[in-house]
Amino acid sequence: MSYKFTKKQLQALSMLASGNTPAYIAYSLKMRRETFTRWQKIPEFIHEYEKLMDEVRLGLRNKVTMAINASLERIT
Repeated sequence: MSYKFTKKQLQALSMLASGNTPAYIAYSLKMRRETFTRWQKIPEFIHEYEKLMDEVRLGLRNKVTMAINASLERIT
């Protein structure tokens, strides 16, 4: 059985992966901080956050690699 995320949970995941603090996320989504803390303990929420962070890391890694390669091309 798969877990169904609510719209707010998906927004919270995206905001968290973007580097926003839990307090800011709760404020922005007009919810209690305790609710967000509870969500952070749900295994499916944790897993989805980790997947999002893997995507963020991969994107950053690719950008850094491209920047290094462009710099090396200018040097040679």
